Amino acid sequence: CADERPASITIFVASTLTDDQTDEYFPNPIRQCAKIYNTLCALAFPTSMSQVFAFSHRIDCPREYDGWFAFDPEEEFARMGVPDASWRISNINHDYSACSTYSRKTCVPCGIRDWELREALEFRAMERYPCLAWKDPVTHAAICRSSQPLTGLFKARNREDERLVQLIRLANPSDAPLYIVDSRPQINAVINTGVKGAGYEGGRYEQCEVVFLGVENIHNVRKNYSRLRELCMAATCDDEHWLSLVEQSRWLHLLSTLLQG
Repeated sequence: CADERPASITIFVASTLTDDQTDEYFPNPIRQCAKIYNTLCALAFPTSMSQVFAFSHRIDCPREYDGWFAFDPEEEFARMGVPDASWRISNINHDYSACSTYSRKTCVPCGIRDWELREALEFRAMERYPCLAWKDPVTHAAICRSSQPLTGLFKARNREDERLVQLIRLANPSDAPLYIVDSRPQINAVINTGVKGAGYEGGRYEQCEVVFLGVENIHNVRKNYSRLRELCMAATCDDEHWLSLVEQSRWLHLLSTLLQG
């Protein structure tokens, strides 16, 4: 039969914590556990928004510092070893006219020209053309991002977009197929093809393999998060049914799907 006892967490602690006042190791494991427990509670259930990590951990900048210049795209690209023989920095979006949701500078394969990018972005939802998101400076393996292609019911094609994807594949050192990861369930992608005129990369992209993660749309994700939040912030805790209530929120199912992807 199922164990009806309330769920519990056992904490094993080594003598690595120090006393704030004496700067000595805690001799008593109970005190160590108590400090860890209090820290976990403070982080998991903050009493004010100022204690949330996003607000409490921030760079100390002078008041006159312009935060718009905190991120330097060229410095970030240089950290990844770009530009190099395979990748270049494009200024096609310098005034955000090419894609309003991309940065002013994007990284694309060296073999693609800016006029070809303009042709390719018209074939992508919200003009989000494929561009570099991360590259390992040692192995040169790369991860790119883009929106779905606008293939529509008649499975339209775009020569520049197909060439851009092929150049991304060639820029990676592996001979394996280029994996195109679509976060949607495949049935949603098929429906969008007919309803919204969008679609997904089919067999016309050579040596590419489309993998669907099966993540539900943003509305369902938001609903799952709201259920979990309400459960965690409830005034009373139903220990007997806690795990089943968490399961009903489907939040763990979403995390499992992302990790499998």
